Amino acid sequence: MAEIFVLETRKRLGWTQKRLAQALGVTMRGVRRWERGERVPPAYLRLALIEVERRAREES
Repeated sequence: MAEIFVLETRKRLGWTQKRLAQALGVTMRGVRRWERGERVPPAYLRLALIEVERRAREES
């Protein structure tokens, strides 16, 4: 389920995996693994993703 959250959030933002990784301070490989369901992002990064999306919407 977390993989869907990460992927859909990134697509809503229109961002690449690289840009999302930079915004969260993680590797692109980590983002890719989350989106494939190979790993689950820690809770603090899921919260950070929500905050990143909120800020991006405020800026646009």
